[in-house]
Amino acid sequence: MVGQHSRLQPRLRIHLRCRRGLEPSLAEELQEHAKAYGKLRLLEVRRCCVVAEDATGGAGRPDVLTLVDLFQLRCFDTLGFVLTELEGAQLGVESVAVSIASDRCTRG
Repeated sequence: MVGQHSRLQPRLRIHLRCRRGLEPSLAEELQEHAKAYGKLRLLEVRRCCVVAEDATGGAGRPDVLTLVDLFQLRCFDTLGFVLTELEGAQLGVESVAVSIASDRCTRG
């Protein structure tokens, strides 16, 4: 069905980049946002980056994650959407093309 997450399809990952040293503050802010709205899930804290996941679309969950939701967070500098994660060091053009053309990227 359109608009629902498939268990076979990975959820959208978002990299929130910040200045070094702000990672704990950004992670805390993200967790507070997750408790209040249920749209994001903290996955990992890296150097100058906090990795989050779209938590919408499940049973009893909000339907849509928007840029407005992301820009409510104040401690990050830039954000990026992970199109795909490739195993190994080789970049598979077909893999990236399939990811870009997937339903998650093309639905409006």
